[in-house]
Amino acid sequence: MIVGGPREIKPDESRVAVLPAGVENLCRTGHRVLVEQGAGSGSGIADDDYAANGAEIVPSGEAV
Repeated sequence: MIVGGPREIKPDESRVAVLPAGVENLCRTGHRVLVEQGAGSGSGIADDDYAANGAEIVPSGEAV
């Protein structure tokens, strides 16, 4: 299954749909995880944290 984590589009919303630990769990169980570049920035989560746990960082919500 492909799981996507786009950036939040609502103003002043800092939550993110998936955390790096969730990415790791999804990848470990055989899923492909796509995370939009900067999706975790409002929550202090860097793209590198997602990538280190197996996510593919993609440039846009459309790509997710």
